[in-house]
Amino acid sequence: LARREAATGTRADPAGSRGGGARHFLFCSSSLPIRHLDMYCAVAPEVLSNRGASGIDGILHAALGAALASPQGGCTCLVGDVAALHDLSALPALAAAAPPLTVVILNNGG
Repeated sequence: LARREAATGTRADPAGSRGGGARHFLFCSSSLPIRHLDMYCAVAPEVLSNRGASGIDGILHAALGAALASPQGGCTCLVGDVAALHDLSALPALAAAAPPLTVVILNNGG
């Protein structure tokens, strides 16, 4: 990992090194986010994903469901910029439910 880190300047630890017994999920979008996870994550966290019509449909809604299923541990959603735009209708649901969810959007110009 150190060699890749030096070469690319990128490091991923999406699970956040959270100790304790609560399960924390990583919900990963298709395309670039899952590729980055595969390339840069030294220790594989428990990863959830879904597959929409193009692989980017409903990512935020699905991550909301994962977070609500694990209220003690929560969920981190790693999503690309275009996938996030495709699911903007999830924002009111996220605000209303206030789940233990962190959304990380990779802004790579779509």
